[in-house]
Amino acid sequence: MKTIIRYFLILTSLIGYSQTIPTKIITFEPYMSFENYEHFKRLVLKTLDVHVDFLEGFAYEWGYTYTLKIEETKLSSALSDGTMYEHKLIKVLSKEKVSDDYEFKLTLDSQLYYYASGEEGDTFKKTEEGVYQYFEKLIIEVPEELKGDFSKILNNKQTKRGQFKFIGKNKVKLIGL
Repeated sequence: MKTIIRYFLILTSLIGYSQTIPTKIITFEPYMSFENYEHFKRLVLKTLDVHVDFLEGFAYEWGYTYTLKIEETKLSSALSDGTMYEHKLIKVLSKEKVSDDYEFKLTLDSQLYYYASGEEGDTFKKTEEGVYQYFEKLIIEVPEELKGDFSKILNNKQTKRGQFKFIGKNKVKLIGL
């Protein structure tokens, strides 16, 4: 009998110390947003629900609105970039392609950025005439009529907001500056 009571007390105390991990339903916009911190810059998932820097198990595709169920775990201390939570995908509840006439704004910044390893990276890499890779995440097609203004961003190390339309998988067309 004492053994049964001892096991019951141990089990009860273990249940009391267990951590509950809250789940949330969040919606991601069909495009990422630009963030510029003191020592680095990056493109991040855009949601109004909760700030998510990285989502384990999730493969994001530009041009789709996602509704997801996630786990959110508070870290014991904030990371150097201010991250306070770790997120993990539980389930994709919906993935909906936006319409062909959907437009969005994105900040274009030609300054160098730094990888997690500390190495420098170019925000823009020219892949062919009028086509650039941005932060290694997005292909930007620049039409002839905007090439002059776009080259000013690249050559003068300027930052401007551009207006875009989706034209393919992780590919957009610049339609205005």
